[in-house]
Amino acid sequence: MKLLDWMGRDIFVPCDADAVWKRVAEQTDSLPVDGWSFDAWKKTLKVSGYRHVDGRREYQNYSVDISDLITGKMEVVSPGYKGEVNNEGLED
Repeated sequence: MKLLDWMGRDIFVPCDADAVWKRVAEQTDSLPVDGWSFDAWKKTLKVSGYRHVDGRREYQNYSVDISDLITGKMEVVSPGYKGEVNNEGLED
């Protein structure tokens, strides 16, 4: 699954995308996701969205831990980027 992280890098995160979005839905009470970013150091997906409550938009932000769903080493795939990714604790 390719994710844009909070530093603007595209990162390939080996995981089951269906399992990730299922967890997001469970932890956000099926919030319609408006945007997201990935924190490679914390291995969390930050998601935001809104619901209509009493005729107003109520914005909500969540941080969803997906560290246990990552199945291998993450890799930066942004062109020309030479930097680190937090692969600590991930096996080959």
